[in-house]
Amino acid sequence: MRLTVSHAYFSYEKNGAPLLEDISFDLASGEKLAIMGQNGAGKTTLLRCLCGFLKWDKGTATLEGVDISSQSSEKLFKVLSYVPQKRVLPPDISVYDMILMGRAGNISVFSLPGAADKEAANKVIDRLGLGSIAKKSCMALSGGQYQMVLIARAIVNDPKVMILDEPESNLDYQNQLLVLETIDKLSKDGITCIFNTHFPGNAVRWADKALMIAMDGSYVYDDIKKVITEENMRRFYGVDACIGTINGPFGEYTDIIPVRRSDMQKMATNR
Repeated sequence: MRLTVSHAYFSYEKNGAPLLEDISFDLASGEKLAIMGQNGAGKTTLLRCLCGFLKWDKGTATLEGVDISSQSSEKLFKVLSYVPQKRVLPPDISVYDMILMGRAGNISVFSLPGAADKEAANKVIDRLGLGSIAKKSCMALSGGQYQMVLIARAIVNDPKVMILDEPESNLDYQNQLLVLETIDKLSKDGITCIFNTHFPGNAVRWADKALMIAMDGSYVYDDIKKVITEENMRRFYGVDACIGTINGPFGEYTDIIPVRRSDMQKMATNR
């Protein structure tokens, strides 16, 4: 399913300077987009606009040519799913019930989950390898396990587009890899995946494309390795960074090391 954003603007203040300005990008089925930028640049706001939680001031976001803002939430969230940042305490319900909650849009107000809903939950549990924790309380899970449960809940309806807000934040290396490998597998199944990240190294390894937003509302969008450059790290993050290739026993990988605040950033801070 193709997702297209065309000349989109958003501001939290009426007639105020836009936080997001003239944003345009286009993603085909199965592509992975990393959204990057400093804190406060508008990354989460962009995701919330894509989900229809916030309305663009100008411009459009469409799925297969249909404007997202014209669709009901019930219809939209049958093809699009959202995984928020995991900043709240997990509820004291089982993993299975948490995943089953993702089917709520298919269940009428006075009905209980049916056989099809339970089958969908069991399939996604098998798909993501969560069988060993399916009966556990979500409160008993590690951060990485709970993040996987949130992803499972998001895909239990077989969405075509999945939007994730900082999915690997506050996770150790192993759980970051678990989440990113899962996103990669879902993209190979044809799901378009969009995620915010504060880890340029993760983005350059796992994403196909990147959209990097500056604090002044400008942005750059292109194939991942054309966006993540030393020049753009300086422009969008205010840091001088080294980008290089690491050769190891498992292959060749690109990584980014922030070395120092750039001279331009130091000048701005010292004013």
